[in-house]
Amino acid sequence: MTHYFWVDLAVAPAMTMLIAAVATGRPAVLVRLLTARPVRSLGGFSYSLYLIHLPIVLAVIRRVAPHFVSPGLPTFGFTLIVALPVSVLGAWLFARIFEIPFKGNRSWKSMIALGRSHWTGRSTRDLQRL
Repeated sequence: MTHYFWVDLAVAPAMTMLIAAVATGRPAVLVRLLTARPVRSLGGFSYSLYLIHLPIVLAVIRRVAPHFVSPGLPTFGFTLIVALPVSVLGAWLFARIFEIPFKGNRSWKSMIALGRSHWTGRSTRDLQRL
């Protein structure tokens, strides 16, 4: 595990320089890539992806991959092919159900009112008048 220290020591400055370059708009191709619609969409639920990707990846590595591929590089490739789309789809669903509603409604009261208006077909203002 000690070799990760040296990897981190090598990668951190490179990532810092990359972020600084993108912030200044220097690599125009990279800036265009990062501002493309699919990448911005992914950024909209990236926190959900951060939260749920590890359990999905571990489930694929430990439970699914051993039944289909041999250990080593084939397991890595299989995990990448299976866990990446499952993680993105799972994160999108997680964000739609939990993250996005809470971004627009910062309290339980507003969440409950939104839920009631959704199920009854009335607006939240109509429900407040009742």
